[in-house]
Amino acid sequence: MTTRQQFPRARRLTPMTMLRIAGLLAIAAPAFSHAATAHVSCLDTFANGVCVHGSADTGAAPMRVIDLAATKRDVSVQYGETVRFVAGDRSFIWTFNGLGGRNVLLSRIAPEGFQTHGVAVEVDVDPSTQS
Repeated sequence: MTTRQQFPRARRLTPMTMLRIAGLLAIAAPAFSHAATAHVSCLDTFANGVCVHGSADTGAAPMRVIDLAATKRDVSVQYGETVRFVAGDRSFIWTFNGLGGRNVLLSRIAPEGFQTHGVAVEVDVDPSTQS
């Protein structure tokens, strides 16, 4: 004699439950996406994968644009500044919100294949760490 196994019926999600889930995803997604993209183009990371020099793709609008074809010397940026770097038809955006008071070769944070022309970035100190 075979017995038929009973499976519990799946609960239907109410609109309120779906709204709560959507709200939780909206809150949590930026935190996880930042962690995932922070180390993508950075060669210097902390043990948790976050870049020492800042973060890419934070969603912040660039405060200025630096054309590397016109810039043959190192550039200075303020701590927390978001900059769009352009080389020919390629560009990337970087927010310098990592460790302040450092110099970083642009090639350490640029996407693979991006022509940096040997330019370095001098990041000002983090004002919150000043007494």
